[in-house]
Amino acid sequence: MFWREVRWFFGALLISCLLSFIFILLLRMIETDVETQINFSWKLYLAGLVVMLLNIYAGRFILQSVRDRLG
Repeated sequence: MFWREVRWFFGALLISCLLSFIFILLLRMIETDVETQINFSWKLYLAGLVVMLLNIYAGRFILQSVRDRLG
């Protein structure tokens, strides 16, 4: 059980890294009236990484609770 959770965590971390990078790339594509370009920074990337990881875990626990409730 413990190793399954550790493996799931690292899988979610990998997916979060990819989603955070895609988020920053898409954020740079937004055209605004003001000519400000959003630059890549580690602080923005880590913030996106944490948000994506929390969203993945929240979705996992919500789905598990729905499955437990219905089944």
